[in-house]
Amino acid sequence: MCWDHFKNRAWVWFRAARPFSLTASATPVFIGAAASVALGYPVDWRALPLFLSAAVLIHVATNYFGDYFDYIKGVDKDYTYGSSGVLVDGSLKTHELLMGGFVCLCVAAVLGLSLVFLKGFSILALGIVGVLGGYLYAGYPVGYKYHALGDFFVFVLMGVFLVCGASFALTGWLSSLVFWMSLPISSLVTAILHANNLRDISHDEQARIQTLASVSGHQLASRIYYGYVLFPYAAILILIFSGILSGYSAIVFLSAPLAFQNCRCVLKSRPGSAEDLAKLDQETAKLHLSFGILQISALIIQGAFL
Repeated sequence: MCWDHFKNRAWVWFRAARPFSLTASATPVFIGAAASVALGYPVDWRALPLFLSAAVLIHVATNYFGDYFDYIKGVDKDYTYGSSGVLVDGSLKTHELLMGGFVCLCVAAVLGLSLVFLKGFSILALGIVGVLGGYLYAGYPVGYKYHALGDFFVFVLMGVFLVCGASFALTGWLSSLVFWMSLPISSLVTAILHANNLRDISHDEQARIQTLASVSGHQLASRIYYGYVLFPYAAILILIFSGILSGYSAIVFLSAPLAFQNCRCVLKSRPGSAEDLAKLDQETAKLHLSFGILQISALIIQGAFL
């Protein structure tokens, strides 16, 4: 009986973490590592599991906090799609989920301190930015996701910051080339959030919160989604022609059918019909992962032929 209870509770916490989304924080870390290899930098691989684990834990904490604050603000209902549902269906209590978020941040902080001892105090700033960014996404007193700033901060923190931060943690160098390499995946991770917000425009308006999608309206928000999804392919071509990436990076176009499939789904959707886009965030996460794996592979091949 105790074992069954433990398994059920573990499954609830796992569901609350929204595991389908966690590749959004892991993939940029591996891109940062692969970019370092492609550029020929000496890499300290001991730092990779520490940085990766901390990044994923902060992401889990962000998901927990997002569910908590969405629930107490009245954003999440039994008919909405955006949350894990563990508060709406009573699987967890609000104080449990809030404390779970803080526990994840504390463990991430311990891993961050391990990185500081390994790589020096310059890493400390990365950890502080990551922890604050994760909490303030939905948490008081900022909650920037509720003020149409989620897209911007996700692009920066879960895209550029993770790619460049991982490269810095592994090599001790900050390179403008890694920054340019980070832009495609940064756009796609923002597309995951925007897909969620595009679907939830009517629900967010009812809850009186602002996202870029709700402020823009369905038609313009749809075009913004197309931009987020198609920009990475244009960026890869520019990076190839500029010599920053090798021609191997063209393999990312193998993921293009997924991008067009998602764009077609948005094109066919009706304003105010959340059910039309019920799985768009998950499908965009699949695109992000597929594109990321291909980009990582191309960077590793590029590094092998230095």
